[in-house]
Amino acid sequence: MKLHWPAARHLYLSPHPDDVVLSCGGMIWEQVQRGETVAVVTVFVDSPSPSLKLSDFAQSLHDRWRASASNAGDFPDPPALRRAEDAKSLAILDSRITLSQFPLTDCIYRTHPFTDQPLYASEESLFGEVDPADPALEKLSIIPPPGEGMLVYSPLSIGHHIDHQILRSIVDGWGLDAARVRYYEDYPHVVIHSNLQQIVGQHNGWVPHVMPLSEAALKAKIKAAAQHHSQISTFWQSVDAMDQAVRGYASSVGGERLWIQAGRP
Repeated sequence: MKLHWPAARHLYLSPHPDDVVLSCGGMIWEQVQRGETVAVVTVFVDSPSPSLKLSDFAQSLHDRWRASASNAGDFPDPPALRRAEDAKSLAILDSRITLSQFPLTDCIYRTHPFTDQPLYASEESLFGEVDPADPALEKLSIIPPPGEGMLVYSPLSIGHHIDHQILRSIVDGWGLDAARVRYYEDYPHVVIHSNLQQIVGQHNGWVPHVMPLSEAALKAKIKAAAQHHSQISTFWQSVDAMDQAVRGYASSVGGERLWIQAGRP
């Protein structure tokens, strides 16, 4: 499997289809309106092997995702549904955004390479520690960093989700100049888990950068996020509730907030 990063001025790394739109959709819209090139890479979005025996936990997520999306029957499995939602969401945000979807599966499908046992088979493990045997670590570690001149946007991994942790660790391991890497607040995990300060405390060089959003940018972000029908019920009771929550958080921080780790080279 040969993976590569697309070329663009702004490269957004999204663990799952809805992460970047919910966290950065407004600033992406603003950047594209200014004529800047934007690429989004959705990393953990592939379908599992048909022969994989799902854990009870993975099956419960499948059931919820299918119930939330009225058109789930049009797709062979929930990851295929989520890939379609991903493409539609970004096309609605702006058709000039380049989307790449990597052939890597969500952590709920990944198994130990020797025992074939699921590595993350519970809600607790989903937000626990990364298993050293996780095959995603090796597959991502061999990809070279993006080329010079590209700004990289990585999840801050607020909430400690396995896939967010892995993606951030890959970005950190590249050793890029701090000015080239922006860490975005994983929304809505930043609200649910309330552990932002555990990551960006007073003494480790984190500097916030708030990106103000116009009303047009907010509307575009919310309309795009609403395309992720399978995921709305994970966090909200309705699209209207999501709309209100997104607007509320944007108001509380002044737009969308990024972090730069200025304390390192």
